Amino acid sequence: MKFDYTRKLNDIDLELLEKFRFTKHHIFKFMCDCIRTKDVILYLKQLAEVATGYLQEEIQTFNNHLLKHIYDYIVRMLKIFGLDFAANFQCQERVSS
Repeated sequence: MKFDYTRKLNDIDLELLEKFRFTKHHIFKFMCDCIRTKDVILYLKQLAEVATGYLQEEIQTFNNHLLKHIYDYIVRMLKIFGLDFAANFQCQERVSS
């Protein structure tokens, strides 16, 4: 899945995108270097923390498309290591009681 670069990104979106690219680059290097699992998991954790911080900052105008790409990437990498739990974490609509 490719990111849609025609969509306008604000400065905070661009910062998140840059951190995502940085993480993907380093994880690729770690996967090619005898699959350094510890380092890959560390970078995935940091990426998840950055995405969470982004959501807290941009609660009104967050870029759903960018976050979906990050989510998909993290899930795909975790599947490589045998952690296939994504089906349990599907977004669900809140139902008011």
